[in-house]
Amino acid sequence: MSELISQSELERSKKEEKFVLLTAEQVRKDFAMFGMDIIFSGNTHFAYQELFEQLQGYIDTILNTDYEKLMSLLYQIDLRLCKTITTYF
Repeated sequence: MSELISQSELERSKKEEKFVLLTAEQVRKDFAMFGMDIIFSGNTHFAYQELFEQLQGYIDTILNTDYEKLMSLLYQIDLRLCKTITTYF
């Protein structure tokens, strides 16, 4: 499978305000579908840390209590389980 965007392009894009705002909104929508409220202040300089702290709590909880919900969430955000578990641990 070929990459849609190179690693260097991705790293550059992650710092662009528009990309950060779109990413935060998509994360908020995906998690909201499963009853998890993600709040984003709009501060693009600390967005990833802000989102990570909230997501970590939700993911820790459903990882230990609701495996089916976790699988549904991963499917919704289109993450492959093996890569996700390897990255998480």
